[in-house]
Amino acid sequence: MNVPRNVFPDFHVNHRQLPTTRVNALLRTLRPVLALALMLAATLMLGGCKGGSRSTATLEEATNAYIQGRFQESYAKAEKVADDNSGIVKDRAALIAGQSAHALGNRVAAERWLRPLTTHGNDEINGNANATLGLSAFNQRQWALASVMLSAAATRLSGDDAARSAMYAGDSFEQLGQTIKARSMYQRALQTAADAGLKRSIQDRLVQGPYTIQLGAFSSRTSADQTARAAASKARAAALPAPVIVVTNAGPGNQLFAVQVGTFASRAAAESARVRSRLDGVVIAAPRN
Repeated sequence: MNVPRNVFPDFHVNHRQLPTTRVNALLRTLRPVLALALMLAATLMLGGCKGGSRSTATLEEATNAYIQGRFQESYAKAEKVADDNSGIVKDRAALIAGQSAHALGNRVAAERWLRPLTTHGNDEINGNANATLGLSAFNQRQWALASVMLSAAATRLSGDDAARSAMYAGDSFEQLGQTIKARSMYQRALQTAADAGLKRSIQDRLVQGPYTIQLGAFSSRTSADQTARAAASKARAAALPAPVIVVTNAGPGNQLFAVQVGTFASRAAAESARVRSRLDGVVIAAPRN
C-alpha cells in the first residue's frame, strides 16, 4: 500500500490520546510497497514518460527517501517526477509528493497534489489520497469533510488500512452527532481489521457509555474545589460543562472527591473532548445512575 503511517496513529498504543496532539505526534509513515518499482518499470515500458529519457530510478529514489523518513527529499524528487511524466507514473509520483507534504505539515501542497487523485480509477491511489486528506480534515475538526473522505477511503482500501479509515470516519460521524452512522462505520471497521491492537481500539469505541473526563480524586474537598476552579475556564472555552465534584468511597470510612467534566456516550467522544479542551485528566467510565 502507498498509505503513509503518518495518515493514521499507531494503533498498538491505546487510542485514547486522539487528534490533534496525538495524531500529529504520531505521523509516522506507512511505507510504500517495494513492488511499486516493478509496477513503475512496466508502466514506463508502455510509454508513461513524456520525454522518453527518464528511468524508474528517480521515482525509486523518491520512494526510498520517503521510506527512510526524508520527507523533504522525497517531496522534491516526487514533484520532479510528476512534472516530467504522464499517466500512472505521474499519478503515483503525485501521491508520494502529497503524502510527503502531509508528513511535513504542508497542508496546501498536500491538497494540491492529492485532491485530483481522490477520484482516481485506481483503488490504491484513490483510497490513499482520500485517507490522507480525510485525516487532515479530521485534525482540523472539519468533521463533515473528514467523514466523507474517510468513508470513501474505506471503500477503496483493504485490510487494516480500510479499517482505520472506517474507524476515523466513525469518529467524525460521532463528532457530528450522527451516532447510527458512527456505529455502522465502527462495525465495518471491526469486520475488516486484522491487527489485534486495531481491533481493540474499534471495540472500545463500540462499548456503550457513559464516560467522563476525570481531573483527579482527592481526599481533601479543598483540593478538589481548587482543581475544579482551575479547570473551569478550559472547559468553558471548549464548550464543555463546568467541572463537578463527585464523592466516591475509597474504603470503609474514607471518601474521595473526584473532579469530573461532562458525560459522553463513547470513550472516543470523551477523548476527543479531553484533547480539544487540553484538560489534564483521564477518561473513565462514568457511574450509571
